[in-house]
Amino acid sequence: MGKQLATEVQRQAKMMEDPLITEYVNRTGQTLVRNSDAKVPFIFYVIEGDAPNAFALPGGFIFVYTGLLKLASEESELAAAMAHEIAHVAARHMTCQATKSQIASIATIP
Repeated sequence: MGKQLATEVQRQAKMMEDPLITEYVNRTGQTLVRNSDAKVPFIFYVIEGDAPNAFALPGGFIFVYTGLLKLASEESELAAAMAHEIAHVAARHMTCQATKSQIASIATIP
């Protein structure tokens, strides 16, 4: 599910193509993942956009907006936002929510 959603995001959003920025975000993210209790591999992407935000998709797909990179005055501020998204994936928040929604949908069929 996460891979399919990530592909859709990449198709629709303007992705950052600067290899230095994407490598920096990936390196920061992978350092955080190594020190987390996450059980899945993570892939980090950068979206060109003014939103000071990041979001996670199931399966370890993390998207960071360039607006967040511009707003963060120190690496620790960026790392905090990324760690928050990593925690969502590690806790399987979106997967559990999707499962609950699917169960609710199935329960209404009879």
